[in-house]
Amino acid sequence: MNLILLFENDFVGANKVILRGRRLSHIKEIVRAKVGDNLTVGLEGGKLGTGKVVRLNKDCLEVEVALKRKPPK
Repeated sequence: MNLILLFENDFVGANKVILRGRRLSHIKEIVRAKVGDNLTVGLEGGKLGTGKVVRLNKDCLEVEVALKRKPPK
């Protein structure tokens, strides 16, 4: 399972994140995500959930997230 780690500064809205750089490369090359795919995501020090890819290009990945589960102990 690939968990995409999110940080507070990734958020551009209440439920929307934009990823760039190394995490973008990982998602494109290893995960091979496409627009419409659901990813497993987790906020550093916070909850886990899912993220739906809504935009993907060479510069960024935009994901709508729903963080609902507490992390395991």
